[in-house]
Amino acid sequence: ARAGHLGAYLATSPETAGDARDVLLDELRSLAERGISNAELEDVKEQIKGQILLSLESPAARMHRLAGMVLYEEPYRDLDALVDLIEAVDLDQAAEVSRLYDPEGLAVLELWPA
Repeated sequence: ARAGHLGAYLATSPETAGDARDVLLDELRSLAERGISNAELEDVKEQIKGQILLSLESPAARMHRLAGMVLYEEPYRDLDALVDLIEAVDLDQAAEVSRLYDPEGLAVLELWPA
């Protein structure tokens, strides 16, 4: 079984919130219909690798990661192995994942100023 979630975030002024939401939803629909290009995939890989490395700068963050592996019974992977997994993702795999996304099953949460 496949499980997971896709999250998207945006921040804007209340005056442009509706337009910004529409642009985001259009982009998500486009993702489901056409997938991504090879250049977009490479950009995403670099972004994810950078986020992982930055997120593990503190000893507490590294310990949290290790504890999560134990709790979820995931195998230990050092950073090099994790980077290898990210680099191994190809365009066909990304296209397969994008086809799993169902724009009609979307839940939206909007937070507004009090």
